[in-house]
Amino acid sequence: MIVMYEVNKYRQHVKKVGVERETEKCIFIRGQRRAKNGNHYNYFNTRADALNFVIKRAIKKVDSTKLTIEAARRRLPDLENNVTLLKEELAEELKK
Repeated sequence: MIVMYEVNKYRQHVKKVGVERETEKCIFIRGQRRAKNGNHYNYFNTRADALNFVIKRAIKKVDSTKLTIEAARRRLPDLENNVTLLKEELAEELKK
């Protein structure tokens, strides 16, 4: 039995798993073939490699979130201006 480390896409922790057989691109666990680098699971030969993968993924998420926040902040003045204009238009309508 080969020891490998599994990283689940949704739960960011590393799990030690027993692998029956390994090829270049896949592994076999309890007779089921799984891709080493799949959509939901990734498998690594060392715990350090698995932890590095988790850390890099977390850094990417943080960077992506920062970009989203920056974009929202750039749009904020326009949105605030639109709100002000709508309030003015509503005030004008109420005067009529």
